[in-house]
Amino acid sequence: MSEKNHGPVIAIILIIVLLLSAAGGGLYYYLCYIKPFNDIKTAIENEDIDGIVSLYGELRRDDDRIYVQEEMLSYFEKTVKSYKREKIDFDDVEDFYKVLGKKILKKNEEFDDLMDFAENLRDSREYYDTAEELFEAEDYETAIDYYSLVWEEDDNYNDAVLKISECEEIIAELQAQLADGVVGNWMAYINFGGALADFFDSQDSFDFNIGVWLTFNEDGTGSFGVDHQSIIDACSDSSDVLSQYVYDTLADMGYDESLIGVMLSLYGYDSMDAMIAEMITEEIEGELGDESDRVFEYETDGDKVTATGQGIEIEGTLEMQGTAGYALVVGEDADMSFMDDYDIELPVYFYRY
Repeated sequence: MSEKNHGPVIAIILIIVLLLSAAGGGLYYYLCYIKPFNDIKTAIENEDIDGIVSLYGELRRDDDRIYVQEEMLSYFEKTVKSYKREKIDFDDVEDFYKVLGKKILKKNEEFDDLMDFAENLRDSREYYDTAEELFEAEDYETAIDYYSLVWEEDDNYNDAVLKISECEEIIAELQAQLADGVVGNWMAYINFGGALADFFDSQDSFDFNIGVWLTFNEDGTGSFGVDHQSIIDACSDSSDVLSQYVYDTLADMGYDESLIGVMLSLYGYDSMDAMIAEMITEEIEGELGDESDRVFEYETDGDKVTATGQGIEIEGTLEMQGTAGYALVVGEDADMSFMDDYDIELPVYFYRY
């Protein structure tokens, strides 16, 4: 029996094995290298950030990871630019930063610099908004502090520079007023509602703002009093209380209710307000004494004003109150005994008039 030649069969088997090995290796390379990269490229094209982050861990080649890092860095740069153009909120930038910073762009200096830019811009905008609020509130000195913090990269920067100049001009104008000293007339409107409740025989206090004036003369003396016109205005604003007061007074005098109504309609509210204003003026002036007796002495030391005499013992401070100029602020420790009967609430702000 002759011996068969198995060589060709073995060769064929070896070829098949080699082909299968090559195919398997190719499939393995495709599944482990090509497919993850193709998938993540598709996710990048679709801006599927969650998909990109999920697939990034499957990349085996350094070149593939570098490609994704560069793409995500470019995308984050566009995100920051969108925030600068106020197309998106800072929270969107911050959320994106946190997602990419965990894995893909971890410890990437350029990536961190972009985030620093966004944070600086956010802070600058907050400073500008605060400065604008302070400017509206006429707190110009503090507004300058915040305008000065606005960043050059902020679109609000040029306006902030202009506003600083505007604030400085306003402050300079107000400081020029302070240089004139305290000499002249000052007025404060003080609520006498509680004190005058007894005058109207009322159980409740009400708004009744009366002007109280202080005059400072060049010789270091001053005087005080009440403004008659402010009393007339207050009476006009309190017609309901006053008409009730007149009604009750006439009723107490024995007048018939129907007759009181006729008297009030004939007399007229305007005339009645003026009459009662005169009565209140006489009441207050009587308690304050003759105008010639209402004289005090004062001294100034920079922005401090100290006045004593005739029931006055106060230390006031000249403080800037926005565009209204400087006010003479009488603090809570002042002794304004000439007003004791009127339960004045301190501090009181006197303005030039």
